[in-house]
Amino acid sequence: MNVSATPVRESLIRLAEEGLIGLTPGRAYYTKPLLANEITEEYETALLILKYSVERNITKFSGSILRKPIRFGENIRSDEIAPNLTRSYSIFLESLYEQIVNLSANAKMLQIIRHFNNRTTHIREIDIERPDRLAEITANTTELIDLLEAQNTEGAIQNLQNQYRTKVAQIEHLVMVANSRALANENPFDK
Repeated sequence: MNVSATPVRESLIRLAEEGLIGLTPGRAYYTKPLLANEITEEYETALLILKYSVERNITKFSGSILRKPIRFGENIRSDEIAPNLTRSYSIFLESLYEQIVNLSANAKMLQIIRHFNNRTTHIREIDIERPDRLAEITANTTELIDLLEAQNTEGAIQNLQNQYRTKVAQIEHLVMVANSRALANENPFDK
C-alpha cells in the first residue's frame, strides 16, 4: 500500500488505546474477542446518553430526515434476510441513535455514540438476522420514532429502556455468535 511503518504503528497504537484491538507489549497486536460485560457496559452508556438527549431537547427531533431501509416495517421471512438488508437496518438504527444524540447538542456525547455504533455493529447485525428479532426491532423502532415525533419524552425513554433490557438479556448469546464467526474467519488463507 506504499505506507511506511510509522503511520501503521501509530494507527495500531491508537486502536489499542481505544480498546478496539489488543496489545501484548513487545510482541504483537491482535483482534480482541468481544466480552459480554464490556458490550453490556457499552449499551448501558448509550442508553444513558440517549435518555439524556431525549430529556434535553425532544422538541427538535424530526424523523423525516431518516432514510428508512427498504421494506422497513414489513414482515420478512427468514429466507429473505440477506446480508445487505441486515446491514441497511443496522445503518438505519445507528443513524437514528446519532440523530437522537444530536438533540443534546453535545459533541462529546455524539463521539461516544459513534464509538458505540462502531463497537456494537456486529452485535446489532447478528441480532437483526434473526427473523423474530427483526420484526420486534422494527416494531420497537417504529414506536420510538412515533413517540419522539409526538414529543412524548416519558414514552420514548420507556421504549429505550425496554429495548435495552431486551438486548442485554441476549448479550451473552450475541457475543458468543460474534466471537465464533470471528474465529471462523480468523485466517482465510487456511481454507
